[in-house]
Amino acid sequence: MEIATIFGSLIIPTVIIGILIFIHEFGHFIAAKRADIEVQEFAFGFGPRLIGFFATTKGFEIRLPFDKSFRINKIKVKKNSETEYKINLFPIGGYVKMLGEEQSVNDPRSYSAKPVGKRFVVIVAGVIMNALLAAFLFYIVLANQSFVTIIPRLDVFNYNFIGTETTERVIISDVVPNSPADQAGLEAFDEVLSLNGTEVGTNSELADIVDANIGSTIVISVQKHDSTDTAVYDVYARPNPPEGEGSM
Repeated sequence: MEIATIFGSLIIPTVIIGILIFIHEFGHFIAAKRADIEVQEFAFGFGPRLIGFFATTKGFEIRLPFDKSFRINKIKVKKNSETEYKINLFPIGGYVKMLGEEQSVNDPRSYSAKPVGKRFVVIVAGVIMNALLAAFLFYIVLANQSFVTIIPRLDVFNYNFIGTETTERVIISDVVPNSPADQAGLEAFDEVLSLNGTEVGTNSELADIVDANIGSTIVISVQKHDSTDTAVYDVYARPNPPEGEGSM
């Protein structure tokens, strides 16, 4: 069991880091193609080639280790591909190999021959792809939150914005359609003030009250997001909610 745990603790982070680097390199690849730079190789992983793919007018060439290859003649393209797509032995990231990347080449499609602006776009494209991935994952995590999220509240003491006081409040981030909360009338961005008369200021406080009242109707007092009115709702806490949803 310990060996399996150690093995997993090494493999899982390696795969995750590999995917992050691969996404980063994919950004370089897309930007280079858009800039009409000749991309000679686009690889996942490092080390010896496990398998490579290369499209030609004579067929689809599959390249194997030890310089072995075979061709599928039924799959053809109008012109030879300039890029070999590879999967290498060690799944730790990947790389993009561009013509003229390491040294200046007298070719209009080389990286070194492109204007500074296009080269800059190719360089920053990797970072942009990582930022887009982070935003996408954040959205997925937020979209799967069952009921609430915590956001800070900033109370300004004076007009110079010098003194501030930060507290926490419970804000509904999303309401699942046809859930008890939706049927009761709760809306996204409503602020939860209390449950069954008990004030709540954190997500854990709310969860404790809900867990203690599973199978019962909970009286929820909220501050509406689109007005100064306070509203009270009766929301049933389901004992067996659908997968991926909360009790309410």
